[in-house]
Amino acid sequence: MVVAPVVVGLLLAAALMHASWNALLKSDPTRSYGEVARALSEQGSARDARLAAIIDALDRRKVNAAGAETAGNVGSVVAALLGKGAADRLRIDRMQRPQP
Repeated sequence: MVVAPVVVGLLLAAALMHASWNALLKSDPTRSYGEVARALSEQGSARDARLAAIIDALDRRKVNAAGAETAGNVGSVVAALLGKGAADRLRIDRMQRPQP
């Protein structure tokens, strides 16, 4: 079986685009390593302040996650209603169309 050069070129282009896309979108975890080292080495009131800041950040993320879930649920219901309305409208239009 002979594979056309165009197919090979398209597959290579897709692979390169996939690799580039991943490289651009994935976050680099090494950026947070210094922050983790500082948090682990702190003592006393500095440690307590950092721990409080981490707890506050986690609590804010919980609120955001709950809001995102609600927004997703509302968006799903709206999309379902719009889709049903459009399907109903198409069905009504077909029924009202004169038969040849």
